[in-house]
Amino acid sequence: MSSRVAEIMRWYTSLPEHEMVQLVRDVDRSVHDVAPAFVEQAARTPNGATVTSIVEMSFTAFASSIDNPDLAAASIGGTFSRIGHQMAVDGVELETMQRALEKASTLIVDRMEQLLELHPLPASLAVQLIQMLTRYLTQLRVYVEDGFTAAPAAEIGSRRDRGDLFDLLASGATTQDLAKFGESTLLQMPDRVAAVVVGGTRRPLRRLPPLDEHGFLPASGPVTVILVAAEHLDDIAAAAANLPPMTRLAVGPVVSAQHAAESIAVARAAQRHLDSGVLPREDVFRCDDHLIELLLLSDHISLSALAERRLAPLAAIPPRDREQYAVALLALLETGKSVRQLAHELHYHQQTLQSRVNKLKAVYGDQLEDPQARVEIILALRHALRAPADVLGTEAP
Repeated sequence: MSSRVAEIMRWYTSLPEHEMVQLVRDVDRSVHDVAPAFVEQAARTPNGATVTSIVEMSFTAFASSIDNPDLAAASIGGTFSRIGHQMAVDGVELETMQRALEKASTLIVDRMEQLLELHPLPASLAVQLIQMLTRYLTQLRVYVEDGFTAAPAAEIGSRRDRGDLFDLLASGATTQDLAKFGESTLLQMPDRVAAVVVGGTRRPLRRLPPLDEHGFLPASGPVTVILVAAEHLDDIAAAAANLPPMTRLAVGPVVSAQHAAESIAVARAAQRHLDSGVLPREDVFRCDDHLIELLLLSDHISLSALAERRLAPLAAIPPRDREQYAVALLALLETGKSVRQLAHELHYHQQTLQSRVNKLKAVYGDQLEDPQARVEIILALRHALRAPADVLGTEAP
């Protein structure tokens, strides 16, 4: 280390501790303000780094190798490469990334120049210090850009595409809309989804692994709601295991993709009732298990969610016969009458009705013996029989 660099190092290490703490805080706050793209992707890297920790690491690395900016940058280059990779995956434009990094670098240099005004160095040494800092920041930006350009083409834009699909699903997309979107992207369109709404958190969540890695959520901002494909619902338990204290998840009913907005509405309504203490505050509140309570508590909830769950077994019945089976099931549950009595009232041959009842018992199993399930099935059937072609998927005459 040259005598000039040694003198700079002595100056740097002699700065009052509170000045250095304030420097880190100022840079941290400023990066959040001027480079939100950097903040978002830093939080979603595999290690889930915060901007605060990255700023602290950056200053530590610079101070430890102040005479060799390239070596200092290399010591934490992997972190910055991962952020660049995440930016590419999330669909951040190259120009946006470069602009964010330029703003962040400028504010760090400006803050260092303010420190030099408060704690002067000889002019030549001050210039050398700013040159070393600028070189260091330039190298960090190179690591970010390298990570960005190295991202596999198949990954690029995946978060943005998933964000676009979330917007489409949340707005009540038709099956035709979803099919068209699927053709224009590499995303696999989900058949059935459930909303997961985050509640009770004191600080905004930037990540909710593993749900945010394959779920559908807004392309930017804190994680507040995610749409999860039915095949990934088992991952909710893993997500809940790592929640901050007091944070909870409300899982909306599993619905067809075009009814995703209803699952979101139900889960959000459940979170409001959880906040008020009306419903039990569970870490994972599954709305599918509390649909009756939710229906009684709020007129905001659609019966479609109940129908989606409780009428699913009828999918085993051919569409042309589904409405007749639904009528028979409703009469069986509401009246408790024998097949012989119901056959007379419904104008069925007794053997025909018995065959249908046997089929219904086979597809529903123990649900028909569960008191709460019976109530939910009755409500769902009453709703479905108002528009059987829409709810039951019956064939048009």
